[in-house]
Amino acid sequence: MVESFYGGSHRAWADGFAAHSTHDVTLVTLPAENWRWRMRGGAVTLADEVGTLCSTGYRPDAVIVSDMIDLALFRELTVQHWGRPFTVLYLHENQLGYPSQKGTDVAFPWANWASALSADEIWFNSHHHRKTFLELIPALLDRFPDPLDERHLARVEDRSSVVPIGVELAGLAPVDRSGETPRILWNHRWEHDKRPDRFADAVENMLDLTFEVIVCGDGPLGGDERRDRLVAALGNRLIWLGFADRARYLELLAGSDIVVSTASHEYFGISVVEAMAAGCCPVLPNRLSYPELVPAGLHGEVLYRETPQTMLRHRLENPEEARLVGAAIAPAMAAHDWRHVAPNYDARLSARMLA
Repeated sequence: MVESFYGGSHRAWADGFAAHSTHDVTLVTLPAENWRWRMRGGAVTLADEVGTLCSTGYRPDAVIVSDMIDLALFRELTVQHWGRPFTVLYLHENQLGYPSQKGTDVAFPWANWASALSADEIWFNSHHHRKTFLELIPALLDRFPDPLDERHLARVEDRSSVVPIGVELAGLAPVDRSGETPRILWNHRWEHDKRPDRFADAVENMLDLTFEVIVCGDGPLGGDERRDRLVAALGNRLIWLGFADRARYLELLAGSDIVVSTASHEYFGISVVEAMAAGCCPVLPNRLSYPELVPAGLHGEVLYRETPQTMLRHRLENPEEARLVGAAIAPAMAAHDWRHVAPNYDARLSARMLA
């Protein structure tokens, strides 16, 4: 398993599969820093790592590579070490659809496209992600002088499938918080693609109600005026602000009642799955990957169409009802637990290796 950005959710993915797979999984990684360079040049450094590994006689039956690498270059540089083993490109995200505020260097989405062309199989973490990627490719290729060869697009589409990411859910279960002050959880990066401004607006519109707030996740570099205004408005209602280590994070999940997302960009939603596994009632957009995470029969209860205000207010005014909804959803999150997901990965890899 090759991960050029070994940190955060990418590291959790690699470690989770390595821990739960019945196969012998070897990790080849680089630290989670300088992501632009990882996509441009990480393949060279990782190929050197493979050379060192293979000098002892190691040869893999299959290779899984994440999206933060130029797979075409990586395969070319490693063929001398281990030939051309069956190779999967796993797309956590892609650079075609990311809503950049500064504009996207076309080299990065091109690397994703070239990687997809080079892979024997492409695994997407959600149906939403696969659909978005395939829809955006023609527009990307229209930016270049050579015409789009439909056969390339068809080949990538035929090789692609949805293989959801696993989540480490051990120790997460609903906690009885009956009678407690309702507590709202925001457990996402405070960055523009998650639209924290929408969250702040919604929460500030609820200040006539009784509730507490946890803002848990990486904060913006250099601060953020909108977050500062929310902090000031909440005062002692704010229970936590900023990053939390794993032990503290689990405590924060257990002490929350309602998890909110206002994202404009989300290909899976690990933090939401974790919160729902802990019994939080979700208030989520009815778009992106979120409908795939929630049982269909509960979509009307937890997915909003425009803004979260109406649904969030109802949950805060009826906290015991929110807790019942959260408890009803929590068991469904077992489908995302690595203990259930890893066997799917294993079976897919075994089928190809034995073919």
